[in-house]
Amino acid sequence: MTQENYRQYFPIETQLELFDPTTDYVCILPSNEEDTLLQKQINEYYKQTFIKTYPTIPDQISRVITDKQALNEDLSNINIHAFGTLRGNLWISRFMERAKDFPIKITHDSIVADRIYHGHDYVVAALWYNLDNVKHSVTLFIP
Repeated sequence: MTQENYRQYFPIETQLELFDPTTDYVCILPSNEEDTLLQKQINEYYKQTFIKTYPTIPDQISRVITDKQALNEDLSNINIHAFGTLRGNLWISRFMERAKDFPIKITHDSIVADRIYHGHDYVVAALWYNLDNVKHSVTLFIP
């Protein structure tokens, strides 16, 4: 993404909103992981690590919902944090299908970004715009 594209998708008002402690977020957790241990680890990561690492986040989160709930809701006027794999979080899967200009591609054995990362030991942490309202953001955490 070029700086010009960045400014188009994230004007200064949106950039400020991303770090504004008064801005609400919704967190979307997976409910469809094939590996139940992985699903438990993702949910525990959110509860234990993510919240402790970003102490202002709990005050910002308006709700924590499952991917299935998120698919049935209008999330156009809120910032989104989504956790889970492409298969395990149905909302992330749908986001990736819709986000034709998203600069990262994830396959079963690699991540394609600035270069190709082969293997299974990577986590994608990416910030993009909310596809339904570019004034809001989507943050993806994909193991």
